[in-house]
Amino acid sequence: MKNKVFVGMHNIASLMQGWKLGLEENGYETITAVHLPNGSIVDNNNIDYKLYELGKSKVSFFKQFPFYPLNYLRGKSTNPFDYVWGEAIKQCDTFVFIWFSFQPNYEDYARLKQLGKKIITFFVGDDIRWITSMQQDFSQAGLLPIEYSKDSMNGFDEKYLTQKLSFLRTAEKYSDIILSHPNQSQLALRPYHQVFTIVNPNNFLHQPTQRAKNPMIVHAPSSAHFKGTRFILPAIERLKNEGYEFEFKLIQNMPYQQALEEYAKADILIGQLFTPYAGTQDREGLACGKVVLTSIGRKYAKVPEDCPFVDVNPHNLYDELKAIIENYDLRCKLAAQGRAYVEKYHSPKAVVKRVLYALNTPKEQRQYDFYPTFFRNDFLPEKEYVSLYNQWTAYVKDCDWYKAHVPTGERDGLIF
Repeated sequence: MKNKVFVGMHNIASLMQGWKLGLEENGYETITAVHLPNGSIVDNNNIDYKLYELGKSKVSFFKQFPFYPLNYLRGKSTNPFDYVWGEAIKQCDTFVFIWFSFQPNYEDYARLKQLGKKIITFFVGDDIRWITSMQQDFSQAGLLPIEYSKDSMNGFDEKYLTQKLSFLRTAEKYSDIILSHPNQSQLALRPYHQVFTIVNPNNFLHQPTQRAKNPMIVHAPSSAHFKGTRFILPAIERLKNEGYEFEFKLIQNMPYQQALEEYAKADILIGQLFTPYAGTQDREGLACGKVVLTSIGRKYAKVPEDCPFVDVNPHNLYDELKAIIENYDLRCKLAAQGRAYVEKYHSPKAVVKRVLYALNTPKEQRQYDFYPTFFRNDFLPEKEYVSLYNQWTAYVKDCDWYKAHVPTGERDGLIF
């Protein structure tokens, strides 16, 4: 009987399809489940359980689906969360959690460890990113801060900070492997492995040929504020007014497959301007054979040297875009490199194989990609939240990794 892996519960950037395929290509069977739909430019096909459909509602699963696993195991529950939990427990040895687990307070992490299950936690961004620590870290690293509005999804109050610390510290306490990145892990204490976003190159029409004149430029923001669209549109308008000839298309609220068709028609894709390391969409552009302008931060992000992204931010976007439009030979060179780069670093089989190798390496022999120190050594906490930080630090103090990598002491009210 093959090993089976559960993957859930949030399909941000269509990540779950990549994990499903990568696991299967490495000899594993899977169960996949999502709790809510996640935007139009997301591939929700081939998900085993769409719990928002089973529950006949799109409201928060925290309210709609109270979690009673014992009721299911006793044959007394028809709750879809109970059912999927029960099936996963019976069939799966390993659980991959993206953004959410089954319970809103993550108590299922401890239960899974009691049952001898392995846990991989894949952090993706605002699930653990906290505005104060991120801005301090970016400033220290010489990077431009992400500009959040007060009504943004990230949240700025104690409720949101508690959610982020709860997920982060619970995952640090119980996970076997954590996948993350410095641009979101400023509050992290535990060493973790590099996220390599999964992009299946076979899903994308490869058209690397560049137009010598009048190239097509596209920008498809999932969040216009977060991606920096307010800086991109003026740069486009300025170049138009200066007589540069190109076509521009802003893609919003478009079904995923249709958006991919638009990427394939383009020559240049403008991704995001703030977060170093870029995102899934940017790598999809590479798989299509496009020139991709996006935020990288090479030293900060540990991006491979052969990465063909053009590194941009709000300050240099105009100059870099102008240079790319003018330099046809450079466009052809970069477009030709994209597909091979994705196949090497981001194909489902390659990414999952790398994670499984780390998972199966004995703890005492593991080498991590990142050993976070910012929260321990540099972060200046908000005075009103010091006790909250200390509460969640105390939650993981008994862990072996904490004793090995986090020096004891006190700093700015924080107790380690």
